[in-house]
Amino acid sequence: MLFYVLDSPYPVQKCEHFVETEMFRSDSVELKVLHLCPQCGGYIGGKISIPPYAAELVLWTNGFGDIAFGCGGREMLFTERFKRLFEESGLTGLSFQGKVTIEKIKCMRGVRRKNLPVMPAYYFAYVSVGNAVVNHQLSNAFFDPGGEPTCNYCRAGLIRKIGPLVIEENSWDGTDIFVPRGLSGTTIVSEAFVRWFRENQINNGRIIPTEAYLFDHTPEAFQKRLAMCENPNEDLSGDPEDNE
Repeated sequence: MLFYVLDSPYPVQKCEHFVETEMFRSDSVELKVLHLCPQCGGYIGGKISIPPYAAELVLWTNGFGDIAFGCGGREMLFTERFKRLFEESGLTGLSFQGKVTIEKIKCMRGVRRKNLPVMPAYYFAYVSVGNAVVNHQLSNAFFDPGGEPTCNYCRAGLIRKIGPLVIEENSWDGTDIFVPRGLSGTTIVSEAFVRWFRENQINNGRIIPTEAYLFDHTPEAFQKRLAMCENPNEDLSGDPEDNE
């Protein structure tokens, strides 16, 4: 069985159809813990939003993504089109909630509001916490000092670097989009999800084979990412008139 990482295209890699949309929760949104580890009682997947849902969109291109990626792997926004296609597909792993009030649209990289299409309706959804487990040893995980996992079930730790990813054999429960145990900030998808994603031309997101995925938040990697930018000091904030 092959697995893939579903990731945001920002900041330097282009996505499947190159539309970049991110989301940030409104400060007014309340949070709750959805899943606790049955062994240690710690969070699995972090806290998630509760209704009423409100968010800010950040647009890096002249268009609205079918997915608006948030911080971490569990919270994303999805367009009505994505929701309908997903629910018709028979795929599993997304729990759609209510519509989201978009309180602000922030335009970046010269995106102009007057050139944007009509904004689609967005829905909030939780990504399932799967049974699948990331094998830290085979995935070359490097932890912050003192941040090694202490629970063999949730395997939560402060990971500084990991990859390529190896999912433990026979730990997958068949869910098509999920957050794995041992790497709760990352969204994993199945082969069936990837086929559906490409057949329907979902326009925001990178699909990365787990054997090619690298999460690297070491200081050295940060400097390399800066060097990859054409102009690290470039002002990406866009025209103030488009961000009111």
